Amino acid sequence: MARSNPIKGSLIFLGISAVILLLTIFVLAPKQEESKEKEANASLLWGGLKRDDILSLSFSNPNGSFNLKKDSQGKDLWILNTADESFEADRDAVTGLVSTMIAAKTEENLKAPSLDQIGLDSPKYRVKVETKESKESQRELLIGNDTPVNYFVYAKWSDSEDIFLTTRSLRFGIDKDAKDLRNKMPLKWHLEDLKEIEYRSLGRGGLDKESFTIKVSDGGWRVNDKSNALISDAELEKWYTPIENSKAQGFVADSKAEKAKLGFKQPLLTLSLTNTNGEKQSWTLASKEVVQGKNKTSEYYWSAEDLDTTYLMKTSFRDSLKLSLFQIREKAVTILDTVKVDRIRISGRTKTMDFKKLADHWSAESDFKGFELGRGNEDTLQRILNAFSNLDSTKYHDGASGWATGLAAPSRTLEFFQGDKLLEKIQVGKKLSDSEIIVQSQFNPSPSSVLMDIEAIVPLKPEPYILKEAKPETTSPEASKEKKKMEATVSSPSELKKLPSAIVKPNHLYTAEINVAGKGLIEITFNSEKAPYTVSNFLHLARNKFYNGLKFHRVIPDFVAQGGDPVGNGTGGPGWIFDFESNDLKHQTGSISMAHASDPNTNGSQFFLVFAPQPHLDGVHTVFGQITKGLDLLNTIKQGDVMEKVEVFEKAL
Repeated sequence: MARSNPIKGSLIFLGISAVILLLTIFVLAPKQEESKEKEANASLLWGGLKRDDILSLSFSNPNGSFNLKKDSQGKDLWILNTADESFEADRDAVTGLVSTMIAAKTEENLKAPSLDQIGLDSPKYRVKVETKESKESQRELLIGNDTPVNYFVYAKWSDSEDIFLTTRSLRFGIDKDAKDLRNKMPLKWHLEDLKEIEYRSLGRGGLDKESFTIKVSDGGWRVNDKSNALISDAELEKWYTPIENSKAQGFVADSKAEKAKLGFKQPLLTLSLTNTNGEKQSWTLASKEVVQGKNKTSEYYWSAEDLDTTYLMKTSFRDSLKLSLFQIREKAVTILDTVKVDRIRISGRTKTMDFKKLADHWSAESDFKGFELGRGNEDTLQRILNAFSNLDSTKYHDGASGWATGLAAPSRTLEFFQGDKLLEKIQVGKKLSDSEIIVQSQFNPSPSSVLMDIEAIVPLKPEPYILKEAKPETTSPEASKEKKKMEATVSSPSELKKLPSAIVKPNHLYTAEINVAGKGLIEITFNSEKAPYTVSNFLHLARNKFYNGLKFHRVIPDFVAQGGDPVGNGTGGPGWIFDFESNDLKHQTGSISMAHASDPNTNGSQFFLVFAPQPHLDGVHTVFGQITKGLDLLNTIKQGDVMEKVEVFEKAL
């Protein structure tokens, strides 16, 4: 007897299984899906009607007969045709109607009742669809009365005797008048479609007097005058978008004769828009007092010169039109990437100081008499970099003379280089107060007021810029390794800005001393190696007295004591956020860690001290240091206790 081959049999079985699997995937499954789709479409009134296949909708109701025809210029554009006129249709209204029709189903077939009893002998509602597949007249659906129950209506096709029920929402969808279907969004052009905006407000009707023209030039929006001032794209979009998306309450005129009665001879404001094709539309806002009984109110009207249609707008639309040129102008006076800066030149009216960044320190050079070459004071130079990295204007002085602004003979000129490339040049003009000066920059050449104590930030004497070299014969080698208090880099905490990068130095130890009012001192040693930016952020805030006087606003026994919120309720911060810094440090007793919102990348100024190990917080919050003195004091902290003073220190290792 021949012996069977089990391996051969297994291979045959696997082959047959593979064939069956392929048939299932590529033949049977698609047919099953097709069958399911046909079954689902069978009950739909218009079968598998697709939105993009519709060319037009025709319907009638007690308000009249209407036709909605897709505009050839775009799939989302529709034209509303009535018996007398044509208008641009409201996209949202058409979208809603189409959605209702696509979803409408035959809910139940009925034995033929008397048509006059159900409103189908002379139906008030009719609708038909024209599609790409067939441009001939399609079947017309007739809709009658409500059924007694279940929110259905009676319906039938015009070429059939069969009666059925369908959802009442279909009838609601076509029970419209022309005003419901007309486009109520006056502006057609998006901001990216425009190349010029002319704004003219006469200072009437709650609007400030303002007049200017802006245009696209040199790749951005600029003021069309001698200043050629830069416009902020973000602020311009913030103003224009609500206007573009504003919907009218209704229509008050469709002829020039009617329009003339609505106050357009004394307009409140005109807005002239020119698109990239050179087409121009000038829109006008007018108002008229309306008396209703004993009450007087104002109605606001919006219309373009070349349109007969006048829109009735809400009062909020008038408010959204309010605009000042300063509001949309670019406020940034400087945009300086401080990481790239490796050379700084500070010039007074008679003297110049140069500083060059080397591998681990700044080198100073100057033509000041008696001012020797030496090591630059990094704290002073970093303070300058921080102060001038992102200056914002509080006021512009366009048209003012150089002598009026002090820029004809600037008191200081600061130049920031990367190699031989000039990154930014800033001239300091008139001092308006102890905390305000006029400056002019390469990035934004308009004379601008900025908040800065210039004498504190950029002194014109050499001493603050130079570190005295220790003399080996008189100074102990350990003297340079003493703990040094980190001094302020700005004159006020209100001037603080986000650090562009970490400021901690390699081979240095950083500590903090938190003096809790009435209780004592807590010393924290930071781990700058595993959390360099988080530590730098704390040092930056603490050295500039940000934490002084703030309270521990959240204290939970055996859990944490949280502080660092200038608001005092857990919602405040320094004015910026920074990303979670991942490391393997654990939340042990005495750890200091960053508090954040639900998003871990929302670190700011709030931190917490840990009463007992909290392993569930590991990897979720950034641990960046440990209490090394005053651990016994930690457990005495209560909610509301104040951090009287927080000082930070640096020590070379």
